[in-house]
Amino acid sequence: MKNLILSLTTVLVASLSVNGAVTENFNHGSECYSWMNCWAFCNVDIRSRSYGCNPANESPMAQTSQLQGWWGCYSTAKLYSPYVSYDGTGNVTFKHKLSSTSGKYRYLQAYLIDDQGNLGPKIFHHTYIYKYNKPNGDPRNVITETIPVTWTGVYRIKWYWLGYGGSSRGVIDDISMDGIYASDPWNWCRPTNPCPDADSDGCCDSEDAYPNDPTKCDNYYEPSKDTYNTVAYEDLWPYSGDYDFNDKVVDRYSTYGLDNNGKVIDVVHKFFLRAGGAGYHNGFAINMPDLTSSDIASVTGAVNPEEYTVLNANGTEAGQSSAVVVVWEDWLDIVTWGSGGFFNTEPSATPGTSDTVTIHITFSSPQELSDMTFDPFLIKNGLRNTEVHLPWFGPTDLADLSMFNTGNDDSDLNGPGNNYVNSSNKPWAIYTPVQTFDYPIEKTDIVLAHLKFAQWASTNGASFPDWYLDLPGYRDSSKLY
Repeated sequence: MKNLILSLTTVLVASLSVNGAVTENFNHGSECYSWMNCWAFCNVDIRSRSYGCNPANESPMAQTSQLQGWWGCYSTAKLYSPYVSYDGTGNVTFKHKLSSTSGKYRYLQAYLIDDQGNLGPKIFHHTYIYKYNKPNGDPRNVITETIPVTWTGVYRIKWYWLGYGGSSRGVIDDISMDGIYASDPWNWCRPTNPCPDADSDGCCDSEDAYPNDPTKCDNYYEPSKDTYNTVAYEDLWPYSGDYDFNDKVVDRYSTYGLDNNGKVIDVVHKFFLRAGGAGYHNGFAINMPDLTSSDIASVTGAVNPEEYTVLNANGTEAGQSSAVVVVWEDWLDIVTWGSGGFFNTEPSATPGTSDTVTIHITFSSPQELSDMTFDPFLIKNGLRNTEVHLPWFGPTDLADLSMFNTGNDDSDLNGPGNNYVNSSNKPWAIYTPVQTFDYPIEKTDIVLAHLKFAQWASTNGASFPDWYLDLPGYRDSSKLY
């Protein structure tokens, strides 16, 4: 039984949609092969003859029996296509002829049959011989027929030959129907009624996140739909500072647009600056270390007056071997201040508000989701050569490498260890992957507010990877903003 199943599966490819068309050229030479792809025959078989539609190589074609008639009645023959889903565009094409000029009457017609099996309108008629005359020329000459598809829905086509007198046969070959294969070979070739797909991208409209965009079908969300996560920084690197991790607190939510193969067409990042507990005019950027600038078609939405950065024409930063996008050059350009000496880090002060900066990155060609590495980094106080990254990332090409291993920095820049960490493996940037970060109030060391943070850092993340969650014994809420 296994071998039979494998054989059937192999057969069921001949008439499936290829580049938006259902085709049959009968080159396999077997009615059984066509039948298993839901073609049907009545007084029609498949064979090779020198009078075929491709006489140079005598490739197999479909031919009728002799249409000679009997006692005043026409002989008939029929060929039925599989069900195909049509959208009102494209063509039905085929080649046809007679095997000889013998006969008194010879006609070929084509009809639509709907998904309930009802005979529909005639879409084609050709007269080869009428009372021994040949009104359309020698019927042995191959005719390539093109029928514009003006109908929508699921139909099969019935080719119908009629003849009387003589011994000539109808011949047909190289059939192509612009549409989507819609027969179920495992259910007596009944129509499958494929789901609507308005943009013809291979995704059902009911499941298509972009039903009118032929480039995209679905979304991948980071961290999850309608949920933000956070990256937070200390901005005095390579010096430690007060270690309250509220110098810049940026929330992020990303939507990756996917095609029908699961590859990334574009990404929309939304960034919201929740806290600014420092006076520096810090910038914020993202590096995509697995991509280059040439992989990016365009970047829109950045708050970047190019006061200290230089951009390529596509919106990425110039001078980088990887794809870098500067989201904003100065955080003060995107916030409205409340009161107090800092932005949303002092409980007694009136909170300020931040714009949501939406960055839309379109890729030059579909990219693997695994290549969407997200490396957010801080640009310190308008100094383009001074960056602060998460510890598992390195600097970009524009960073000043001479600053590493100065001050309190203990980076293993050319080795397997972390970067942007001190001798206790405490970082200058942290990332909470599944939710937003509850940050300490101004001038409060993070280890006093998040009680498992020090163990997490000293064990390189092996202990308490969930240190930022609100779990028993994990935090001193009185020290959080």
